[in-house]
Amino acid sequence: MDNSVYALNATNGLEIWKFTTGERVVSSPAVVNGVVYIGSEDTKIYALNATNGNQLWNYNSGLYGYSSPAVDGGVVCLCGGLGNGYVYAMNSSDGAQLWNYVGGGSFCSPVLINGIVYGVYGCAFEQGTVFARNANNGAVIWSYSTGTDVENSPAVSDGVVYLGALNGTVFAFNASNGSLLWNCTTSANIDASPVVSSGAVCVCREDGYFYALNASSGAQLWSCITDGTSWGPSVVDVVIYSGTSNGGVYALGDSASFPTLTNSSSPISTPTPTNVTAIAINGSKVYLAITGNITISQMSNVIIATNQTANTTSLSFDVTGESGTTGFANITIPITAVPYGTAPIIYIDGQPASNQGFTQDSNNYYVWYTTHFSTHQISIVFTIAPNLMLSHNSSVTTGQTMSESSLIQIIYGIAFAIAIVAVVVVLLNLIIKDQKHKP
Repeated sequence: MDNSVYALNATNGLEIWKFTTGERVVSSPAVVNGVVYIGSEDTKIYALNATNGNQLWNYNSGLYGYSSPAVDGGVVCLCGGLGNGYVYAMNSSDGAQLWNYVGGGSFCSPVLINGIVYGVYGCAFEQGTVFARNANNGAVIWSYSTGTDVENSPAVSDGVVYLGALNGTVFAFNASNGSLLWNCTTSANIDASPVVSSGAVCVCREDGYFYALNASSGAQLWSCITDGTSWGPSVVDVVIYSGTSNGGVYALGDSASFPTLTNSSSPISTPTPTNVTAIAINGSKVYLAITGNITISQMSNVIIATNQTANTTSLSFDVTGESGTTGFANITIPITAVPYGTAPIIYIDGQPASNQGFTQDSNNYYVWYTTHFSTHQISIVFTIAPNLMLSHNSSVTTGQTMSESSLIQIIYGIAFAIAIVAVVVVLLNLIIKDQKHKP
């Protein structure tokens, strides 16, 4: 890194201007009304002319610049990193400080909407505390302690604040009063900030799983797996675009939002479902429906098998197409044909498909995948993981199974308490012995 901020021509990538700060620039800029606002590890926030890169003002906040600025209504707001838990608000015209607050350290960038700043104290003495403050004077509107570390920013949409936590929990809060609307728990850390579109909130886990949840209830809409961790998904026209830690780039969404993949040498797509018959191990028949550009004539050896011991159901078949072309299939599988497992994962020749996902209703699973053609063995395996545990408010705990992380926390707590008692006993014995030896 060369400590600089660049403006590039969007058409050809040529440099328009460059501004150099005193240290690395690791956050994203905010561009509002012809001004670029950006923080740097030199602890300053800069306001630059978006046309020519000239500095308009800078303010030394003491923050390390990990947080991206939020700008709205004449206010610039940003949060500090580890070791500096300040939340700062400045006048966007001249950088004059409006207010600040010292909270727990956080990498999380704030969100500023309609005069309210939403943010998270995530890594120090206020672990996972979500807050809403008046952007002009810093007055607290509400706050909520999640009780766990958070290293991503909230998303605010239609009066709801959405947040993912490192313990795998997704939270939804009323943006006006901070009341918990719902939460659901996945089985791995959530590193990236949620994205919201068309009634769905999407989160990604560190193990590469993406989940789309109903924004109103938290119910799972679909899920799919990618080849690595995503740090910053974005959404355009109901399709989620994301890069991963392993170099993959994905376009994700409900299969209904994806166009049929065709090109000049691809098979003709089938917009209306074609019936496919699968044979179960006991010889019974299961009727499936398929849409896309993979036809029934390209599929063979369609078999459904179950494994009660492993708690799985699998649908497998061979698919053949002209080499060099791309195939897309959306398969309707009756829920009655899946006695074991709840979440399908699609494997192509034993490896997870790079593009896959599913939705479901009370009657069917709708599983989609894409593949580069030649001849492949496809396996759709329904397993009991990953699971989502849904709770509609913070008081719903009866009947839930204690999570492994909660059990570990209790064990650590008991061990810590025992250690404290042991220390106290030793100190008391020493004091008693000392008193006995005194004349």
